[in-house]
Amino acid sequence: MPAVDDRPVVFFTTSNFPDVIGRPNGHTSRTRGLMRGCADLGGALHVIWLRNRAATELSGPQVEQMIRTQWGIDCTVHCWDLQWPAGRSFLHYFVWPLLAGIRRHPEFPFLSADTQGQVRRCLEALHPRLVVAQMYQAFMIHQALGRRDTVICDYNDIEHLVYQRKVSTMSGWGPRWIKRLQIPLRTRLDRDLMRQADLTLVCAEGDREYLRRRFGPLPLAVVPNALPDAAQGRIFPEGRHGLLFVGDLRYPPNLDALVHYAQDVHPQLAALGCRTLLKVVGPGQELVPASVRQQEDIQICGFVDSLDPYYQDAQVVICPIRVGGGTRVKLIEAAAYGKAIVSTRMGAEGLAFEQDRSILLADAPAQFAAALVRCLKDPALRGGLGQSARALFMSKFDERVQRAAFVEAVSALEARPANERG
Repeated sequence: MPAVDDRPVVFFTTSNFPDVIGRPNGHTSRTRGLMRGCADLGGALHVIWLRNRAATELSGPQVEQMIRTQWGIDCTVHCWDLQWPAGRSFLHYFVWPLLAGIRRHPEFPFLSADTQGQVRRCLEALHPRLVVAQMYQAFMIHQALGRRDTVICDYNDIEHLVYQRKVSTMSGWGPRWIKRLQIPLRTRLDRDLMRQADLTLVCAEGDREYLRRRFGPLPLAVVPNALPDAAQGRIFPEGRHGLLFVGDLRYPPNLDALVHYAQDVHPQLAALGCRTLLKVVGPGQELVPASVRQQEDIQICGFVDSLDPYYQDAQVVICPIRVGGGTRVKLIEAAAYGKAIVSTRMGAEGLAFEQDRSILLADAPAQFAAALVRCLKDPALRGGLGQSARALFMSKFDERVQRAAFVEAVSALEARPANERG
């Protein structure tokens, strides 16, 4: 029987922990799930937190206490501050990245030389079994330290695809084309990082297939986005009225989705004889345009302490996302509550929902409105969609499934000889 490796595991992150701890979103759930997966490996868990001082004044001990009390994860947090490059010239954006490779990118944070030394000495003292670098920025910083740890890089989003989609929606010929020049650089950055990692985690099988088609053989493993079963059996397949949209409106794709829906889809419901109320839940309500807030059939609720009553009331959950990447935890959450869902195809990207079985998919505004009317007028359809979505959640998107996939991926990596990794 092989000896148990009880060396510490290091979770290396640039996360903004106030948002991660205090507000439920997709990044929160993945951070929590991966940290719990690290704890499942055994041995002590150490979190190296590279802090953005512009976003938070919380200290390492404060974040450590929140992780312990709110997430139930026993860990030690080590905290250092990030820095950002200065200047925004053509040379800075396009020439320097070509020469600098992955060690520095003009938009990405880094560590001062003194801080690099402190982090390097911390890692030397810990002698970790494994470093899990959350998101490519953390992995870039770790690589710049020049260490030879076994490193797993978590790619919640395929960054060059997210950036490409973002650029495609920008207005103005000049800004759009200037940004487009960066797409090849970001694509190369993703490729180089994934080739250097011992293993890269992605959140959907479609992401793995795309990356292997684009970049060739890569060490990749699928660890899905997931949630703990917040419903705890309190599923609400038949709501009393209306629609529900859940999302942090400070995240531009969510705000874009709401404005697009309010302007192009919601008015069509009345014309189709199905006027109904939409409740919008999530922080960032101050960013919603007056043209949306003033619609009498749309209620902006802001951040709420509990989503239970909103899911209980809603007949249908909507996800009219048009840009972005990754998988939508808002849909996973709706599935956990057994709700009928109507979404764009991009909104459901990377998830295993089946059209007309566990979800209704539509992209064009008229099609989206028609799908909503169909769902609102047919209680049997809503019940069937919600029941299938709930079953899908339990089989694929419960956090226990995510943690098991992470532990399996680590075990497979560690079973390979060191010279065959990366």
